[in-house]
Amino acid sequence: MRPNTQSMEKMSMDLKIMARLLRALLILVFVANLASAQVLASPQAEPALTRTAPLEVKVVFIGIDPSTVDSQYIKWNKNQLSNLPPVVTNQIQMGGNDTGVFYELAYEPFFASSDFKDRFVSYLKSIQTTVTSENRWFYYWKWEDRWTRVYKDVQNTLYDANEVESWLYENSGQFGGFPENGWTFIISYLPELPSMTYKQYKGYFENKERKEISTPHYYAVSYEDADRGYKLRNRDFMTGWGGRHRFWYLDLSAGPTFWSRWDLPLQVALEDLNMDLATTYGKKWFTEYLADYLFAASLNFAVPQFVYDPILTQKYEFIINVFDDRTSGEKTAVPVATLVNGERIRAAFKDLAPYAEVEVRTVFKDTSEYPDLQKLLKDQYHYLDSWTYWYEWDEPQDYGSVDMRPVYNYLQDNLATFVPNIKRDEKQFTVPAFVFAFSEKTYFTFGYKWFMDSRNPETGQLWGMACGDMAIIGMPQYDFRWGDEEAPKQPGKGYGLTWVIIHELGHMVGLMHPHSFDWLGDFSSSGMSYFTYDYGFAQFDKDALQRIHADKAVMETSSTVQKARKILQGKVESADTNALLDKADRLLEEAHAEYSKMNYAEAVKKALEARESSRAGLTKAEDLPAAEVPVVQVTQRATEQVMVPISPTYVIIGIVVGLAVGCVATWVILRRRAAQRITHQTETSPNP
Repeated sequence: MRPNTQSMEKMSMDLKIMARLLRALLILVFVANLASAQVLASPQAEPALTRTAPLEVKVVFIGIDPSTVDSQYIKWNKNQLSNLPPVVTNQIQMGGNDTGVFYELAYEPFFASSDFKDRFVSYLKSIQTTVTSENRWFYYWKWEDRWTRVYKDVQNTLYDANEVESWLYENSGQFGGFPENGWTFIISYLPELPSMTYKQYKGYFENKERKEISTPHYYAVSYEDADRGYKLRNRDFMTGWGGRHRFWYLDLSAGPTFWSRWDLPLQVALEDLNMDLATTYGKKWFTEYLADYLFAASLNFAVPQFVYDPILTQKYEFIINVFDDRTSGEKTAVPVATLVNGERIRAAFKDLAPYAEVEVRTVFKDTSEYPDLQKLLKDQYHYLDSWTYWYEWDEPQDYGSVDMRPVYNYLQDNLATFVPNIKRDEKQFTVPAFVFAFSEKTYFTFGYKWFMDSRNPETGQLWGMACGDMAIIGMPQYDFRWGDEEAPKQPGKGYGLTWVIIHELGHMVGLMHPHSFDWLGDFSSSGMSYFTYDYGFAQFDKDALQRIHADKAVMETSSTVQKARKILQGKVESADTNALLDKADRLLEEAHAEYSKMNYAEAVKKALEARESSRAGLTKAEDLPAAEVPVVQVTQRATEQVMVPISPTYVIIGIVVGLAVGCVATWVILRRRAAQRITHQTETSPNP
């Protein structure tokens, strides 16, 4: 008896095909599993370190009727077009990055009582002085071979800004004090003080020579150059002030000020717009008007941005190379060594970052020692005398210029010659500064297309620039003897170099100008202001730098502790390692406590101590041997690893492959049973 040969050959061929298919499917399963394993095993990018910090903003209104302000609407902050910024991303302007810190601002308005306002007005009247002096907001044009701007003498009522700041600080209990974790903005409206009226404003513009009498009031400060003794002019025309404490004051009835020409006194704006604050429209308008000032003040003072990355370091090393490019007579008249006060520079930055060591090294050189540099300065010299500047803008450019960009290029190429071993890390931050003492009336210029930049508020020239990798500064003999040129004269006096060095080095460590979002921010006691002339940094400067340094240390420490504890899950138990990480956690809590009270310098110290403990704990965790665990735990961990989520693509592949394999296996079994039935039938059937 013989089987059905044709059927058996067909079945054998089918089995070979299915075997090949099964082998291909198994290979596919292997490749899919390998790919899944590679995805799971590949190193993942470290998540960016981020942190959100709350901050209160208290707003005190003096002399403003609560019925004229919508207290809820002023706090509208649902998006970037709202009245006030809700969450501020702490950004680094040069480089387009951010620090990873987000500040959540909570605003709370407070209306001071009428009794407090009356006391404040009485105090101001008790310290006021009235002077008739040149006020640069008030001017007219006169033809003298060209149109020339002529500034008017105006009757100005002045209040000592520092005394007003002290009075508000000492009487803060009358408006509930200052928040423990936040800033306060005090906004007053006091038209009962000698103030400019709408009639005076119109009369000023309608009269050709502006002979209408004006009676504005201002807040005044006085400054003297510490190197050369020159007393600065035109510092009597501020409409606000602050910086020594965590509040800033603004008087809406003061002014107008030449420093921010479009900020008219509120009483003038109300009458000019025929605005009635008792109407629905007027109330909304006034609420938005106040919010606009608060928006800018919040960004200028409460949560300033940074111009460069504020590196957290143990030591600032300021290397100041001073190149003297003057004549021998000029050098004798004003010795270059008298122009820079290294100790004053060191003290300013020690106050700014008290947890860091500060070293200032000043090296005086003559440009003749560097022939290539001396030739470059000579080649890049050009006398400026623009008709447009002179006749169209009344800003004469009758001075010599040295193009800064080629000089910057030269200094970059030769940086190692002047400042070897530059470091920019947590151990040491080296900040090079190149300072040039020029002859006669020569300045650096930095142009854009044909336009030449000018910055200084009194001399009108560019004194320096922070370039990120170095600061470049240049001042001439003309400024060192500036008092000889001005009226009234201050013979032999002038500007030194110390203030501008502090200002530019402030940029180098990260600080911005307080006028970044509103020019009124310059009315503050900061070395970063263009208007004032402080040799130190304001409270908002110190807060900004110390806070971000604390943020950086806290974020890194938290990440390090988390990483170490994850590693410890697969290591043998180590009491010492856990103790180090527990210590880091405890110190972090202490840092947070100091941070929440705005004791940022102490928060930095605690966070740095925590960082060292966390780093030591991580090192120990990495060095520990792997844990020896029972087979049951090994099996359990293996099961957990299998259950690790994988890509949806691989899940689908696995399902499809599983179904295919199941189908093939079922088909093979059925074919075998069919073959057996055929064989049985063949064996039992009669021969044909």
